[in-house]
Amino acid sequence: MAIRKAGRRRTYKKSEVGSQKSEVGSQRFAGRKLPSNRIGVCFSLPLSKFRPMMRSSFSIVALTLITTAFCLAQDDDIDAQIKKAMENANKPASKADMNKVEEHAKAQIDQAEAQTKADEAKQKAAAQAVVDAPGPTSLPNWTPEVPQFTPSGPPVRKVVDGQPMVIVTGTSPLSAEALCDAWDKFSNPKFSHERTGSELNHNADLFVSFRNSEDGTQVKMEAERKAGAKITHVTLSSPLPMPSPATELGN
Repeated sequence: MAIRKAGRRRTYKKSEVGSQKSEVGSQRFAGRKLPSNRIGVCFSLPLSKFRPMMRSSFSIVALTLITTAFCLAQDDDIDAQIKKAMENANKPASKADMNKVEEHAKAQIDQAEAQTKADEAKQKAAAQAVVDAPGPTSLPNWTPEVPQFTPSGPPVRKVVDGQPMVIVTGTSPLSAEALCDAWDKFSNPKFSHERTGSELNHNADLFVSFRNSEDGTQVKMEAERKAGAKITHVTLSSPLPMPSPATELGN
């Protein structure tokens, strides 16, 4: 005969059962990150704090829309202008337009030519005034000697290529090259020297010039000899000083 061992039966209160379930639930979700209720957090703030934010957002959106519309309108205007310019470029000009352009160009050319002629006349008058003015008619006293030179007359004043000059002409039996070689031997640290010219088919036209760096005076020799000629024609020239524009205005 089996004998059942008597045991004690433990009874739990209702509060203890709830506590145990809570502990079991806590253990079950331990280590898991529960999602936060963002909507609840946002709308838990007072509505008065959202009004400035809403107004600022609305202003930014409105400004963006207005700026975008303005830029698009400008782009449309530029596109229209480019299209119109291209159409005008491809469109053949009418005869009236061509005549108008030609008349305008001719008027500009005539005006430029008239101004050039006026300037040349003014410069020529100023140069002639220097030639006519009283003063010495001689080359600079430092002018190099021309070998075997025979002058054809005294020095004269005259306008050459718009420049007032003192001119002395003459001849020499020596060749043009020999005369220039003689002038090349004239050396002085305060004078600048230049030799140019051409010799073609025994026709020589050579130039030698000197300039005094201290006072600005200049002298040039031109030696010209034709093929088969017995003499060389020599021209010595020295420019006369022109009055400055300031001096002319003062007078």
